[in-house]
Amino acid sequence: MLLVFHGPSCSGKSTVAGIIAQRTGASVWTGSDYLRLAKSEPSAWLQFMTVLERAAAAAVFDSDSVIFVHTGSLPHGRFLPDGPAVRTLRFTAAQEVLEARFAPRVGGRVSPAISAMLARSSETARRTPADEEYDTSVRSAEAIAEELMSSLRQ
Repeated sequence: MLLVFHGPSCSGKSTVAGIIAQRTGASVWTGSDYLRLAKSEPSAWLQFMTVLERAAAAAVFDSDSVIFVHTGSLPHGRFLPDGPAVRTLRFTAAQEVLEARFAPRVGGRVSPAISAMLARSSETARRTPADEEYDTSVRSAEAIAEELMSSLRQ
């Protein structure tokens, strides 16, 4: 099974993915991790697509499953597999929550430019199709991971 997590920075995607991976053995790929598969970006993407397609072909969520976590859009002209074993999950959080989570990354204070970047990223995520949406400003990563794992077992 392939789970695709997307949303703005600090929306909880990686935290939830890490909890699920720790409990199930599924692999987590974030952002441009796929670039380590080959020397050139096009070759790396082709190899990564093989990994994703293999995961997308399995109807059961297990240690061979993949969680792909990304912020923003995919590399130019790239796409992800589709099918019944692919679930796309959007992660969101209130603007003030995103800023509070982002602040430690930038010395404790979020500039207007970073605030605007987070707002744009949130809007992009909202426009991106998803099967499910999780607001991490009102629910813990642990609760979301537990709900997801329960739904994957059904």
